[in-house]
Amino acid sequence: MLAENHRYDSDFENSTANKTYMFAFVNTYISNFVVICYNQKFGALTTNLLVVMVFKQVIMNSIEFLKERCKIQSRIDDSNELFVTPVAEAAMNEDEL
Repeated sequence: MLAENHRYDSDFENSTANKTYMFAFVNTYISNFVVICYNQKFGALTTNLLVVMVFKQVIMNSIEFLKERCKIQSRIDDSNELFVTPVAEAAMNEDEL
């Protein structure tokens, strides 16, 4: 067993990033290796790659877009709340905005 005693924080962070990347890679593409080794159907491999690469990218982009959209909308709502009282007071006093 290898003990990981990193001298610097950056070494620890680099090691963690590499392990996370490798785990995600293996977790994502393990089904392709199963198709190649056991089934030996290369048509299924192309379909599997299409599903993994295209649809996963579309889903991740959609999630990222919706998160940003919600974050922007909440900021707009927060800024609109700042002006509700001054606008109402100006309307009561019939001042120009």
